[in-house]
Amino acid sequence: MHEQKEEWIFKDAEDLQHHYQWSNKLPIKQDQKADDFTFVHLLEYSVTDTNSNVLYYNTWMTDIYLHENNVKEVAAGGRARFKIENVTFNEQKRGCFIEHNFGHFDNLPNVFFGLVQIATYSQKCFTSGERETLIQKVGSQRRFWNALQLYLAA
Repeated sequence: MHEQKEEWIFKDAEDLQHHYQWSNKLPIKQDQKADDFTFVHLLEYSVTDTNSNVLYYNTWMTDIYLHENNVKEVAAGGRARFKIENVTFNEQKRGCFIEHNFGHFDNLPNVFFGLVQIATYSQKCFTSGERETLIQKVGSQRRFWNALQLYLAA
């Protein structure tokens, strides 16, 4: 079955307590009807101050085998990935007036997100007076919109 839960606790120079708990080889099913399991490794991480107030808490599942020598790096990678995916998207939400999720149907979220970006960029061009200048640079409105579409697809 799965390995025992292990933990590693240490205090840093700012007197914050970092608490790592992990278990390896936890079975999960890919499908309700399947008899075979996929094994994952689970990591829990929390940071508390001297008054035992939790300043940060998160969990991650990974295919990386966890041990005392790598849990700090895995948690740092998980935090960085969260920041890249969510903070960046929230910045785009603020500028483009979109919500976090348009649905989970094949490529539909990407299509909606692209359309919102095209509308936002074209609106910025209209308000700043740069649209006409850009159209003149590329030669026609059709080339302008094709260039914008290629730019957003990249």
